[in-house]
Amino acid sequence: TIYINLLKLCAIPVILTSIVLSISSLPKFRQLKEIAYSSIIYILFSEIIAVIIGLFVFNIVNTQKWIDVNLIHQKPAYENNGEVNINLGSIFTDNIISSIVKFDVLSIVVFAILLGITCLINRERAKPITDLFVSIREIFLSLLKGVLY
Repeated sequence: TIYINLLKLCAIPVILTSIVLSISSLPKFRQLKEIAYSSIIYILFSEIIAVIIGLFVFNIVNTQKWIDVNLIHQKPAYENNGEVNINLGSIFTDNIISSIVKFDVLSIVVFAILLGITCLINRERAKPITDLFVSIREIFLSLLKGVLY
């Protein structure tokens, strides 16, 4: 538990600072579009490969040994009525500190992307912030190396 907590302690600052610094250090704003397209294509292909591997393994392995078929046919403990509820409010946090405390990685990543874009647009005025983030990232990477040892 201590080891996992120490890893989680290092994860959020490293993720936050790395995303902000990666975006803010782009030479041109147009390169952000290329990175976004490449990321979307990479995510889609990796999802497709993961689903294919999952279906292949599920069909090869005899799952009836480990899974009770009657449990699959039971009524779920909750009813959704077929509605899909997407809460975009959870993606855009109103308080980044509370998201960090809750370890809400999605809202932290969205905040880091928005902050990185803002730093990219305001390159000269954001120099003190990017310098601070470089220092924070290096310190937490050193801490992470110590935790891993």
